[in-house]
Amino acid sequence: MKRYQHSNENGTYRLSLTDTGRVDDWGKPIVKYSLRKAGESKAIFAGNDLHVSPMHSPESPESAEALLSFLLLREGDCEPELFVTSRNGEEYDYTPRQWAFSRNEAESLYNWQAELNPLEHPEG
Repeated sequence: MKRYQHSNENGTYRLSLTDTGRVDDWGKPIVKYSLRKAGESKAIFAGNDLHVSPMHSPESPESAEALLSFLLLREGDCEPELFVTSRNGEEYDYTPRQWAFSRNEAESLYNWQAELNPLEHPEG
């Protein structure tokens, strides 16, 4: 597991990437991830379905940057279907916490992508 951390006026955020050891049909490694804010018990975003470029380590800064470029999207940055979509016939939406993050915090983290460095001591 690799963790990346960033602090700004909104708080401290930690992005974690874990190589699952699986690859998809195109040879892309599949990564488990979470984006958390210090002091909050639940992750803002979490999943085990990130397919990253086989050109980089699954837990590399390049993979973290690719994930952040998706997680930091806000309404108007892309098609509206990203924010409301359906999966297996069930409609789902961002959670209230994800909406708040997208509207109030995501923009302040844009520069984090340019400064990604893994934490030296990731536990803790």
